[in-house]
Amino acid sequence: MGSRQAVVVGVALLLGCFIGGFCVDRLAAALGQRERIPPPAPLTVGRYQAVGLPGRGSADSWVVVDTGTGQCWRVNAAGDGAWKDFGSPVPVRR
Repeated sequence: MGSRQAVVVGVALLLGCFIGGFCVDRLAAALGQRERIPPPAPLTVGRYQAVGLPGRGSADSWVVVDTGTGQCWRVNAAGDGAWKDFGSPVPVRR
């Protein structure tokens, strides 16, 4: 096959792909398949979030945050196990 024939075949294949894609797109629009794809669900976050702070080997202390109010608590796993209240970083509205 000569180079001219190869170019003609390549252009014909490319044009066929464009026409085929256009027809498939029109068929999908006519069948209403574009509207049937549901949007992705939003990510949900729980009200209380816990974060382990690194220590020696495992989490040395834990911080728990109430995402509704911003209240924070911390416990030191190596200490007496008592929870310390850090309060809320959200300013109080008056």
